[in-house]
Amino acid sequence: MEKRRKSKQLLKASRRQSTPVITSTTTTTNINNSNNGRSSSSFRHSGNMDAYTHFMTTESERHRRLTQRHELFYDALLTLKKDNHPWMNMDDMSVNMNDDDNDDHGDEDGDGMDDDRQVLENHAATNRPFAWDSCLVDQMFVFSMNDLDVILDMALDTKSISTKMINSSNNKNDVLWLPANLLFLCARFAYYYSDRGALSQFFDIVINRLAKVSKQCAKDASLLQYWMTNVYQLLVYLRRDIGLERNTAQQQRQLADLMSELYLLLIKDYERQMDKMITASVLDHEPIGKMAPVDFEDANDWSTFFQRRGSIRASMDSLGGGNMIVDGVSNISVGPHAITAALDKIQTDMASVYELPGYIVTHAIAQCLYYVLYEAFNQILANKVYLCRSKAQHIRFNLSALEDWARQMKLVENIHCVTGLDRLAQLLQFLQCVSELDDVDTFRHTCRGLTLLNAVQIKRCVDKYRYEIQEAHLPVYVEEWVAQCAQQQQQQQQQQQQQQNQSDFDRNAHMQQLKDVLLGNSGKGSHDENKEQQYLAEGSCMNLLSVDSRWILPFYQQIDFVPSMHLSVHKIDNTNQQDSLSGSMYLKIKQKAERDKKESIRIPSLPYKFIDRLDKKLHK
Repeated sequence: MEKRRKSKQLLKASRRQSTPVITSTTTTTNINNSNNGRSSSSFRHSGNMDAYTHFMTTESERHRRLTQRHELFYDALLTLKKDNHPWMNMDDMSVNMNDDDNDDHGDEDGDGMDDDRQVLENHAATNRPFAWDSCLVDQMFVFSMNDLDVILDMALDTKSISTKMINSSNNKNDVLWLPANLLFLCARFAYYYSDRGALSQFFDIVINRLAKVSKQCAKDASLLQYWMTNVYQLLVYLRRDIGLERNTAQQQRQLADLMSELYLLLIKDYERQMDKMITASVLDHEPIGKMAPVDFEDANDWSTFFQRRGSIRASMDSLGGGNMIVDGVSNISVGPHAITAALDKIQTDMASVYELPGYIVTHAIAQCLYYVLYEAFNQILANKVYLCRSKAQHIRFNLSALEDWARQMKLVENIHCVTGLDRLAQLLQFLQCVSELDDVDTFRHTCRGLTLLNAVQIKRCVDKYRYEIQEAHLPVYVEEWVAQCAQQQQQQQQQQQQQQNQSDFDRNAHMQQLKDVLLGNSGKGSHDENKEQQYLAEGSCMNLLSVDSRWILPFYQQIDFVPSMHLSVHKIDNTNQQDSLSGSMYLKIKQKAERDKKESIRIPSLPYKFIDRLDKKLHK
């Protein structure tokens, strides 16, 4: 500011010292020179020559900038007039032009011109309607196929992309959706103004490069979300453009396939994050402190194990006081809140930072919770150390924290997650009371209530159960009855496998539903309800013991999250429940309307800084 003020003062001083004065001396007209009719002029200048040169140079530059400004304003106003804006008329245009002619102060140092141009560019970008049924000359990106590699190198460069930069950017559209905007504007030029085969050649190169670059970041959740939102936005653009929608059906399917592959990579990365927390936060975390130590009958067999666990816990405490740092979630004590904090971060990144569609965000959260629940279920059955009533009690408290979070956030609306919560709760309830079922009838009646546990899983709990000292043992005839039931179920399973090949039910079969939604074919997706219910009833278990925790949930099977009888830790008033559901429905409708409004006004644009950098790189 000080430098600008001094420059203005110097300019004013030079004006006072070197103001040119033009005096006209008209010669007397006589008969001899009446033919030419000339009037001779003499120029008189007060001040030194340097000040005069400075003044003339400044005035020339000001006049040049003012002319450019008039041309820019005139073109923009003509465009607005052509678009029949009600508030724009030619009288306003003339007034604005005259006002600009009389402005002597905003352009003297050259800064006003840049500011006004930026304002006008932003105004034109936000107010000029984008023609989706045709291609105007200022709504495409002209390029040469020889320069396509250089353009893609700049558009697909993610070294400078970070979540922090996206959040801090004043214009998020220029940073987050830059690849999608550029590729779509290039596709418009290739389709409307190039040769017939240019569009196909363009997309062949682009999709191959896009797939290669995006899959290189398979273990980076932030970059995966960045590419997912760009692929999705490019699909939205192609489906909105009338000409491109009809002529890019194959390319749209390829982009939908790429989107589903990126989503699977993202889910695998989230599962990797959850793996680091399941054991410490759900299975080993003891929320009930200062309990008397529990002695087991097989304590001698497990002395080495407990000694090893003690050394691990000591090393964790020495590193960070028992805190965990897992992919951006730090300073969180070990416990179920570490998992809920990680899920909250996933939801925030996907919905707020990268603005992915709501159904993808909801499905991702449900998928992560599903994985946590069934991985905990499998580890309990696989490790004998968890098959005891004391451990089951601690894990049940941790599960209650996950249930409370699921109800409060209202993010999980998938019936499979509700079933996962119920199945894990039934397993823990059975472990807490199994030693008291000393009669076959009582045991049979109890097992009938465990609808989500099969005989093989119950037999595992009975055979590997860790009895505490002075805890009653199950009678032998009860164990024999359980073994007989498990054997019968295994025989039935073998017969079913001979009659029907169950391996044809792919764990990723529901990804076709995501592709159908992306392509606008929501009602045409493959959705075998009977097969899915069979898969769910059998617990996704191919060997009747463990559950397939990596099974991709369906995108269509979504219901309101209503606590089941196993989730009702506290009594819920029916009126309050209805009010909360009504409020939840209203909130979803409002959020959907806001999201549709955002998408409806989002038009592809490119920042001028990027265009300048690209132009410099192409003309090196």
